[in-house]
Amino acid sequence: MNLVTRIEKAIVALDLDSQGQFIALTNAIELQLESGAPVPDVVRLLGEALLALAQARHSPQQTQIDLARRVSALHNRVSKKA
Repeated sequence: MNLVTRIEKAIVALDLDSQGQFIALTNAIELQLESGAPVPDVVRLLGEALLALAQARHSPQQTQIDLARRVSALHNRVSKKA
């Protein structure tokens, strides 16, 4: 299971009204990765947007920590390939 799928599963488990907003961001991240030439800065910014949305929607603190860890791992992986 890839990191984007894990991020999506963490969000879906929350059953939020704003779930579609989160999924739109993870879809954009996934499109970057599937392009074959993801831009690390774009992946980073999309990840930051996802984290900002989690905070704005008052997601549980543990979920925010988990998402931050996963987004960081994803960005590190993309940055190493660039």
